[in-house]
Amino acid sequence: MFVRKGQGKPVLARAGVENVELEESFSALERARHFGTSKLSLQRLVFVNELVDCAHEIGYEATVTHLLPLVKQLAGDAEVLVRQSLVGHFGGLAGFLIQSDPERGYQKVVDDVLPVVSMLLTEKASEVRQGAADALTTLASHLRSGERGDQVLMTVIAMSHNNDDEDARGTAVQLLNSLAEALGRDLCQQFVGVGLIALCEDPAFRVRKATASSFAEVAKVVDDDYVLRRLLPAFGGLVHDAHWGVRKSAAESLVGLAMSLK
Repeated sequence: MFVRKGQGKPVLARAGVENVELEESFSALERARHFGTSKLSLQRLVFVNELVDCAHEIGYEATVTHLLPLVKQLAGDAEVLVRQSLVGHFGGLAGFLIQSDPERGYQKVVDDVLPVVSMLLTEKASEVRQGAADALTTLASHLRSGERGDQVLMTVIAMSHNNDDEDARGTAVQLLNSLAEALGRDLCQQFVGVGLIALCEDPAFRVRKATASSFAEVAKVVDDDYVLRRLLPAFGGLVHDAHWGVRKSAAESLVGLAMSLK
């Protein structure tokens, strides 16, 4: 348990019967380094939850030098809750870096933050994997068109082709849909739509079920002619799928798909 005194920082951390006393005089950076490298998972969780506020307090240079290495380290933390919480702060961290230094900060997001998010997309823990998918969608809105295609989209396409990982393909389906607006018409017609069509025939019914509910956002972005010629025939196959769960998902998504037509 963390005990606060007024507006000050926590001065006591408790894990079982062990108490760890902290100096109230810790600076923001000292506090981050202490909590971020702590053996106590609760203290590491505190660091994660204060990550973006700490970055604003200590500034760009110290964040790059001290916080980003801790972020990379905690991406592999043994505690699921720490990793799950971490992915929820990537959007805020990316925004801080880019706003602080539009050129260098942007490159740090591409070189350091994006690879961590991509790694966590293949997590076995569903909470972390879902958080990473949400983070990637948020990060894509910060990126330039080149990185959206070369790194974000290619990462998702690779996941959709992972025949050994059903969860990865399911996450890829979700991302193809949620990233459609950020990726734009051309990439959606060249890659995203093609990926969705292929996943309609995935051997795992859970992937096909997820695909059935992932057409609407893509259909909003591509040309109506593309929807009619390419997407609707594939969607029609899901309506008549052998598994009832896939058919149900398709039926529930039909109105949304129809409304996406311009």
